[in-house]
Amino acid sequence: MLIPQTLDVDADRNECLDLRGEMLCSPHCETLEEVLKRVQFKNINLEATSLDDEGSVALFDMVEYYESATHLNISRNNNIGVRGWQACSRMIKRVRHIDRKIVSYRCTVFT
Repeated sequence: MLIPQTLDVDADRNECLDLRGEMLCSPHCETLEEVLKRVQFKNINLEATSLDDEGSVALFDMVEYYESATHLNISRNNNIGVRGWQACSRMIKRVRHIDRKIVSYRCTVFT
């Protein structure tokens, strides 16, 4: 169950979009685009959201295109495969404003 979060669409960046533990399949990721193209965040927490290749590729593309976050936590998503990690790598290379990414199963931090 999602906990309601207050978003300020007029702020430069909202503090956090916390979806930790929520099931995110591909249709959910596509729906998130409506939020990410209107609101930016300091942190997006997608820990243990059961992301798969298709959903993670879509999310990384959105974070890159809309510059949605400065910190992104994708730890504990064991279903991300090669395509997802490749999309994550492309996002890391292309987006300069992201300060930190937690991108491995063990929460390795790249800065």
